[in-house]
Amino acid sequence: MKRIVTHLIKLQQELQQLANPKQKEILQRFFKTGVGEYGEGDVFLGIKVPVQRKVAKKYQTLLSLVDIETLLKSKIHEYRFTALILLEHCYQKADDKKTFFNFYIHNAQYINNWDLVDRNPIFLKNRISDSVIPNYRHC
Repeated sequence: MKRIVTHLIKLQQELQQLANPKQKEILQRFFKTGVGEYGEGDVFLGIKVPVQRKVAKKYQTLLSLVDIETLLKSKIHEYRFTALILLEHCYQKADDKKTFFNFYIHNAQYINNWDLVDRNPIFLKNRISDSVIPNYRHC
């Protein structure tokens, strides 16, 4: 049987090929992934953010929300970070921004490290100011 290679699989393979073992060690220490630490269980590939942005840009119109959710549920930190880059792109282009806000909130448990939380302040701030907190004022 022939295996269908989806855009999601291609993105994951591309990120795997960009893995950097030396950077992986540094990031796993920096993000406190040891037993009992706040990032416990996170797995890093060792890919720097500008490289992740470049990969995400190639796939930003090719992946569905189901694909993005698959990335977000991964133990691999760079998959989750790339998913949030893709989600932000979707949000910015969408007419129905509430769908993406709700998706973010529904999957918040996977956004479990400070750099992941920092990834999406713009769309959260805009959505919160527009609907959740009516009297919220932008700084």
